[in-house]
Amino acid sequence: MNSLSIRIMHLVKWVMKLGDDSFADFCRRYRGRIFGYVRARGRGELSTEDIEDATQVTLMRLWTMWGRVDP
Repeated sequence: MNSLSIRIMHLVKWVMKLGDDSFADFCRRYRGRIFGYVRARGRGELSTEDIEDATQVTLMRLWTMWGRVDP
């Protein structure tokens, strides 16, 4: 498992531990971290818009992965 996968798995564990946080709270808390992971993974080949899109998709997938209500 590569380091990006390990970091994403840590985020998944955090999502599981969340109480009654809303999707907006979750995004505020983790958007910066995921944005950084996506940017690093893109190695300068992705535009900021592409990174933001990938970040939002990742946040939504993590949120729904554990049975959370779709935002």
